[in-house]
Amino acid sequence: RLLSMGWELSDRPAEREMDVLVSSGEQVSAALLAIQLNELGVPARSLLGHQARILTDNVHRKARIRTIDG
Repeated sequence: RLLSMGWELSDRPAEREMDVLVSSGEQVSAALLAIQLNELGVPARSLLGHQARILTDNVHRKARIRTIDG
């Protein structure tokens, strides 16, 4: 759904911006999962990639994890 919104605005959306768009959906999913786990009595916190110290290469739309230092 988010990707289709980007494609509706442009025939050639910037890959970086499409990555940002997709990551917003991932943030929502992480938060909802943490809420549900806490509701079930499982302590949980959602984290963004930089908070978990996940570093990737610079290939937009197909980035690979280089290191996890969290």
